[in-house]
Amino acid sequence: MKKINAILEGFGSVWLLLVRSLSYVPSLPRQWARVIEQCYLIGYTTLPIVTILSFFIGSVLALQAGYSMQNFGSQQFIGSLVGLSMARELGPVMVAIMIAGRVGSAIAAELASMKVDQEIDALETMDIPPARMLVLPRLAAALLMVPVLAIIGDLVGWFGGALISKYTKMISIEPAAYFSVLRHDWPHIFEPPRVLVWELVLG
Repeated sequence: MKKINAILEGFGSVWLLLVRSLSYVPSLPRQWARVIEQCYLIGYTTLPIVTILSFFIGSVLALQAGYSMQNFGSQQFIGSLVGLSMARELGPVMVAIMIAGRVGSAIAAELASMKVDQEIDALETMDIPPARMLVLPRLAAALLMVPVLAIIGDLVGWFGGALISKYTKMISIEPAAYFSVLRHDWPHIFEPPRVLVWELVLG
């Protein structure tokens, strides 16, 4: 019972912190310097690992699809398969995992060290809400960078799939044909409202 209470208390504290942070949204225009700094830390420093993972995920996806599709002579649809998979599911999920794992742990460690060094207590003593100064800029930066990272990951994954499709003998699809199918299915692959909402929810 105590474990259940602890879990519920943790969820409740997270929601209360989120509500307190959102209540300071009107002060966000005065904190753009902090938001830009957090965008650099959250987005730019996470970009290399996102691009590497996206490239290999798109490559492996195209390769495995080629093994299955060669029996039916439908290798020309690999571009559509990779595009749909990366844009709708794999891209957002992977970026969300990166944000939660790499960025989330870094932010937690930074705020914990500030708590230990009594920096957060100093802010409260000066009547500066920590939720406004420490949480809101990071939250805004994450909301801005998650869709950007997901879109970049999708593009890199498509490129990886195109390389594998061209240089694997059993597939042998030229990049022009690969991206032609991708462009043909573009309205179904990238539905901005649905994809962006899915990315934000996962992030």
